[in-house]
Amino acid sequence: QEHREREDFREESREPLRPTWPGTSSSSSPSHHTTQPTLASASSVPAPPTTASSPGWSRKAKHDLVEIDEDNPWTVHIKDTRHLGCCAAVRSSCGFEAGMHAWTFELEVCSDWSYLGFVDRSWRDFDVAIGRVEGSWGIASSGKAYAGREEIGVLPAFFSGSTVSFRIDLNHRTADVIIDGKEFKKLFHRLPSPVFPAISNCRSMSRCVLKLTDLSESESVGHRPEAPELPASAKKK
Repeated sequence: QEHREREDFREESREPLRPTWPGTSSSSSPSHHTTQPTLASASSVPAPPTTASSPGWSRKAKHDLVEIDEDNPWTVHIKDTRHLGCCAAVRSSCGFEAGMHAWTFELEVCSDWSYLGFVDRSWRDFDVAIGRVEGSWGIASSGKAYAGREEIGVLPAFFSGSTVSFRIDLNHRTADVIIDGKEFKKLFHRLPSPVFPAISNCRSMSRCVLKLTDLSESESVGHRPEAPELPASAKKK
């Protein structure tokens, strides 16, 4: 089952700091356990077709210095944040609750420290690096892996032009990571549900394309356009 931004926004209008979704059972805060990553051969992750009605990066769950491409909602540009002394982060407009799912970050421009990964439904820390705050899991461009602020290991570094993929098994609550063709199985454990692909910069600007993959083991995925913004008065109700 896929969680979509339209549902997200209805809940945000009632409780803007902790979006939830209809029909979603609440999950307890996950504890972070890791094992030594295992190197294995990686398979390529093809890109799905992009249409005007496809979801992409969220236009609501993001830092003000994050810009979503008007022509391709899967492409994000994060501006330089050095003058603010913080990061700028954004998550996707759709999340995944069950089954196996995969996505790839095509990093066109790497920041001084880019962080790629995913977040849970409680995440609202748009000025903190992905993985360096509770409710987030991420890999820094230096190769350091983080789970809810805890450093759990060091993987190969990645750079401008790199591809970093995540394969999530929400039935077993684990995540594999693939960095430029090198796969590290079950790097993250005891994941919550749902989870959302997410990215952040640190200091210099970055630009990235997100590509989703429907795995043969996955439940079918249906896309809906992102819900339009409501008036400010409606958001406060």
